[in-house]
Amino acid sequence: MAPVRELFDFEDLDFDEIMQRDIDDARVIKQKDNRSPHSLRIFNVELDQFEDRMKITTPIALTGVNHVYYIIEHLMLNDRDSDVSVARPRVGKFYKRQDLDTYGLMQRLDGRNLLGAEMADNTRRKSFSVKAANTLATSFEERYGRYVVSTFERFKPFEVHSRAVLALETRLDTNEDRKLRPILFEGQGISRVFEAHRESLKQRLDNNEFETDVPKIEELKRNLDATASRMEVAIDGFRQERVELYLKDLTDKGKLKLDGEYHPNVIRLLNYLYENIFTTVAFQTALVCTFFGELERAEKQLSAQAGGEATLLAPDIVEAILDGTQGPEVTLAKLLEPFPSDWWEQRAARA
Repeated sequence: MAPVRELFDFEDLDFDEIMQRDIDDARVIKQKDNRSPHSLRIFNVELDQFEDRMKITTPIALTGVNHVYYIIEHLMLNDRDSDVSVARPRVGKFYKRQDLDTYGLMQRLDGRNLLGAEMADNTRRKSFSVKAANTLATSFEERYGRYVVSTFERFKPFEVHSRAVLALETRLDTNEDRKLRPILFEGQGISRVFEAHRESLKQRLDNNEFETDVPKIEELKRNLDATASRMEVAIDGFRQERVELYLKDLTDKGKLKLDGEYHPNVIRLLNYLYENIFTTVAFQTALVCTFFGELERAEKQLSAQAGGEATLLAPDIVEAILDGTQGPEVTLAKLLEPFPSDWWEQRAARA
């Protein structure tokens, strides 16, 4: 077997972290720009989650690296023999799940076919070769990764949020606000540093800790407070824009408005949904993992009815079925028949 990951500067990464990195990296999200048909951008991902990692704390973010890692871990290391009919909390300590065969990762990613039996047998969650890591990461991106990203791009609450964030960015650029834009868009840590500095300065002034230059320091404090006020106004505008986009297709908007504006209770409700439901790791894991779990359950049921073992359909065949472009040769009766585990043979049979 090729040298394991420790010899190739993989640090303490495991497979889940490599797959999460592939979703976050330049090939998937970072490269998205104005030419992208979707509004998702890298600043919609909270990269340095702080304190409560179950929820998003940055106003413009809709998910975070910890969320994505949790989703991938749940997708890859849930026992395939478990009931996947509903989203459930993780059972057991996932960090102890090192055997990639037992918990389904190898089967989900077609690992034994792609790696060969010997390399697959010697590949574990924290002990693997560069070839195994790259091969399985590519398989993950094809089978799962693009659909995970597509969820964040297309699910309406997420898409509306991202469009409202782009509108906020445009307003700040138009107004040439060189103070707010870095705080909101160029790293979540900047916002925390800004607030910490502002609060520290306030406390030190209140405690009379400065012996000289007090007028200048008070002026600095006023400038910081003014920036904080502008930021609050900007975030309120973003949330208002998000409500407008979310309810845009509603036929009878008048019932939700007061004096021509959406009722404050409507805005508070939508803000609550985003802050406490849509952007939580629990909701996002349920959204993604229940979908794939139902696919796995359906495949197992179809295979059982056909008298064979559970076999995954090639992702392009699944995508064609979802899009309705599978062609007349792919019928329910055909799918109920035993089909080969090898994707190339599946494609040949479909042709």
